[in-house]
Amino acid sequence: MSDSWMDKIKGLFGQAKGKGEVQMGKATGDRGQQAQGYADQAKGKMDQASGNAKDKMDQVSDAAKDKADDVADKVQEHQS
Repeated sequence: MSDSWMDKIKGLFGQAKGKGEVQMGKATGDRGQQAQGYADQAKGKMDQASGNAKDKMDQVSDAAKDKADDVADKVQEHQS
């Protein structure tokens, strides 16, 4: 599994865990647990964003490699 997918999955679990902590904190009146839940949710969102950014960078890198290969092929054809 790629790093980007791991980040996305980690982010989803972090957000779910955070939501549970927030709800538990609200139910018990534990503001510290609520705060930790909000922090976990934020970290989960950042992990997901990191995974999305890695995916986008892979796409850009692949497109650049393809374009460079096309240019190299045209140069070789022109030289022949």
